[in-house]
Amino acid sequence: MGTCVSANSANKVVSIKIDNTNSRETEHSPADKRYSSNPNRKILLDYYAAARSQMHRKIKQLFEIIFSGDHLDTKEINLNFTKIDVVSIYHLKTVLQYFENLKSLCLWKTGIVSRDLKRLSKSFETLTKLETLNIQGNNIDTEGGKYLSGILRKTKQLKVLYLSENQLGYEGCISFAPCLRSISNLEQLALDENKIQDEGLAALVPNLLAMTNLKYLGLRYNDLTANSKNNLELLVTSLANLKTIGLRDNEVPDSVIQVIKFRAPKIEFL
Repeated sequence: MGTCVSANSANKVVSIKIDNTNSRETEHSPADKRYSSNPNRKILLDYYAAARSQMHRKIKQLFEIIFSGDHLDTKEINLNFTKIDVVSIYHLKTVLQYFENLKSLCLWKTGIVSRDLKRLSKSFETLTKLETLNIQGNNIDTEGGKYLSGILRKTKQLKVLYLSENQLGYEGCISFAPCLRSISNLEQLALDENKIQDEGLAALVPNLLAMTNLKYLGLRYNDLTANSKNNLELLVTSLANLKTIGLRDNEVPDSVIQVIKFRAPKIEFL
């Protein structure tokens, strides 16, 4: 389901004009008591003044949203295709925690790596209303599975999780699979192109079965074989709300796919 995410690529959030000539303070909404305290305000302003010359323009705009007081109304942060390096990840970590009402965070093809998830993890403690997390097309490998676990435990309202086009492998899946139970309201899960193999799917299945609201599951390009037949059958026959499953471009024989389709005639196979 990776291609469908492009519909979310419009920049809805980063629309604040940046004044790069000074760091003057702007009026702030009194609703955010945590931020309105003078020490926090001064620390953040000083941080921005010192670091903005190194910031990507979109991350600068996030700071400006904070200073304008509009962050409480911000529902989406879209940083798709924004190059986030080791310096940028610390800027993002600093500012992200202020967006308490955020519902969608898109980091598609930003270049983040596994340890960046660890660096960002604490920021997710305040993102309790997050419903969509898109981190597909990055460099999250086996190690990233355990850091992903820490994030999933804090984002219990997630409905959409895109992890496609990474390098999680079966070991990464084994690491984060138990935490899927923390996001039992999930409706869409894309794991395409991660080389999870039969072992990874076997670790995922018992936890996926707890996702009674799951409507889409993407498993394309994952080196699955005929050995996954029983687990795939269990998924399509047990998940009552599942509408679509992506299975193309694996090593599962067509004869096996036909048997699975027969068991679940109402599900669309991609």
